Amino acid sequence: MFPTPKRSTAKLCGSGRKPLACTLSLARFTLAPRNGTRRKKNTAPKLKSSRAYRLGEALVQEGKFHDARAALVHSDGLKPNMPETLYMLGKAASLDGDALLAEKSWKHVLDLEKDTPLVAQTHFSLSGLYRKQGKAQQAAHEMDEFRALSKAGQTQEPQQ
Repeated sequence: MFPTPKRSTAKLCGSGRKPLACTLSLARFTLAPRNGTRRKKNTAPKLKSSRAYRLGEALVQEGKFHDARAALVHSDGLKPNMPETLYMLGKAASLDGDALLAEKSWKHVLDLEKDTPLVAQTHFSLSGLYRKQGKAQQAAHEMDEFRALSKAGQTQEPQQ
């Protein structure tokens, strides 16, 4: 099920055990014996939702979209249904080439929020996504929604 560690990892499994007696736990990035003994507790630092969000946002600004997605998914897992996190996750996914996740995240934002500047920005982003996919009718609909919200709230067009 898990890949067998290389010979150099034998000493990490305990003295006298063969390398085949260990498995690599991909979820925790630690080596664990197969004999059923308890694994060492994960010592990796755990990020709070707000810190993971800020990290994801910073990584998007740096152009590290794949890493940003991971941080934002982590943030969403810790504190689900946060519109700002979902919007930024959609942005990172879109820039990373995952149109399906971007659309899903942005539609979720629209389900959660109604008349906020973030909703207008989400409609604008969805319009751009649909335009790139060649879905002219859906792109026009999202742009009309954006314009209607912009007139009502005096929102300026976001820069992309």
